[in-house]
Amino acid sequence: MIKQVFAVIAGLAFAYPVPALATGWQDVNLLKELVAGTGTKVLLQTCSEGGIYGYYEYNPTTDVDTIVICSNTVDRKDPDAVWETLAHEATHAMQACAGGSIIEDVFVPRMLRELQEFTPHYYRVLNAYGSADKRTELEAFWMELRHPEFVINTFTKHCYTRD
Repeated sequence: MIKQVFAVIAGLAFAYPVPALATGWQDVNLLKELVAGTGTKVLLQTCSEGGIYGYYEYNPTTDVDTIVICSNTVDRKDPDAVWETLAHEATHAMQACAGGSIIEDVFVPRMLRELQEFTPHYYRVLNAYGSADKRTELEAFWMELRHPEFVINTFTKHCYTRD
């Protein structure tokens, strides 16, 4: 029953695209705490590569599991800017928890259409990625457009709940 309820909620999220809604520090801090609770470090640091807002690095053999938010690119005083980067990189952490994609294949065309319609700049950036990374980045860019509650629930589902 719970899976059916989640499926309906997830279906509604796809049926009614919501461009990134205004967030607050409460949402940022909650997601950051959830991410940290999995053992992933969340760091704010200067990034040497220009134009990078953040990145996720995961290598279980070297015990590296880190999200970096680039302090020289992201406006640290703007919770929306921090949220977008954190939601994007937390999606990569979700993918690591899940061992792969977190969104069903059937929704990929919808995700692409939403990016093209609501954030054409993300759509263009996505097309610059190689085919090996395109799906993971699609999910991450698309997740930035979701309501914070959806992102937090999806993170919890993939990183804290085990079927």
